[in-house]
Amino acid sequence: RVRQLLDRAQAPTPEELESVLALYRGDYLPEALYEDWTTLRRERLRELHLRALQRLGEIYLDSERYREAATAARRILEQDPWSEEATLLLMQACERLDDIPAALRAYEAHRDRLRRDLDLPPRDDLTALYNHLRRR
Repeated sequence: RVRQLLDRAQAPTPEELESVLALYRGDYLPEALYEDWTTLRRERLRELHLRALQRLGEIYLDSERYREAATAARRILEQDPWSEEATLLLMQACERLDDIPAALRAYEAHRDRLRRDLDLPPRDDLTALYNHLRRR
C-alpha cells in the first residue's frame, strides 16, 4: 500500500501517509536479523517507510506545516542519520520557522557525522544553504 501511494500520479494526502506509516512497527522479523531470507524484505520495507516519511515531510513543507515537516525529518534521521534529503528538509523547515540556529545545528551535526563515519563532505546544496543561513 505504501508503494502504491508513493508511485501514483496524484500526491497522497498527509492523512493517507500517516495511516500507512502507523502500520510500520520497526524492522521486519528482528529476531531473524541475520537470516539471509529476511534481509531483502527488511531493507525494502525500511526503505519504503523512509521514502513515505520523506514525502510526508515534503508535503508538510509545501503546505506550510513547518513543525510537522521538521518532525518528519527528525524521524528519518533517527533511523538514517546520514540522510542528506532529511537533513535538507529539516534545515528548510527550521529556516521557515525562523529558527536559524536549529537549521545551522542540523547541518553541523550532519557534516560532523558524515566526516566521522564516512569521511565524506555534505552535498553542495546543503553547504550552500548553510552558508546562506549563516549570512542572515
